[in-house]
Amino acid sequence: MKAFDSSLYALDLDLWPEVIRAYEKVNVPYEPLTIVKPSLEVPLPPLQPAVFLPGFRELPPPQLELFDLDDAFSTSESRLAQFATRCTENEVERFVKEAGELLGVGRGLPANERTAKRILELVVAQLIEFKRGQPDAEAADDGHLFATVEDHEEEDEEHYFSDLDEYDDLDG
Repeated sequence: MKAFDSSLYALDLDLWPEVIRAYEKVNVPYEPLTIVKPSLEVPLPPLQPAVFLPGFRELPPPQLELFDLDDAFSTSESRLAQFATRCTENEVERFVKEAGELLGVGRGLPANERTAKRILELVVAQLIEFKRGQPDAEAADDGHLFATVEDHEEEDEEHYFSDLDEYDDLDG
C-alpha cells in the first residue's frame, strides 16, 4: 500500500496540444493567459493634485492672557500672600476658606463641610496635637524663644545701668 497515490491528482501537460487544436476547431482565437491585476477597495479616491494648494485657515494663537502663569508656577506661600493682599478686612471668612484650600487643610472634608469655622477648628486641633507631642526636654532647649523681660535677674540690670552714673558725673 502506498502512502500517496499521485495518479489521482497529477499535473500532466500531455493533453495541452489537443486543447490548443480545440480552439482552432471552434474558431475561438487563442490568447495566452495574462495576470489579472486585482482591484482592491481603496478608502480614498486617487489623489489628483490641484494647480493651487488649498488654503487652510491658520490656527489662532493661544490665549495666554487668559492663562495665569503666576497661578500655575507659583508656590502656595506666594499664592497665599497674593490672595491676602487682594482681600479686605470684611472678607475674613473667604480668606480662611481659600487659605485652607491653598494649604490643603480641609482636603479630607466633604465639600459641604468646608466652612471657615470648620477649617479653623482643624487648624487649632492640629496645633494642640503638635504642642502635646512636644516633650518638655525639647521645649527647655528652646527656652530663649519663650523668654520674657521678667526672666532676667536684677543683677544683670544693675550691670547695664551702672554706666549711667559715670555719665551723670561728666555733666555736673
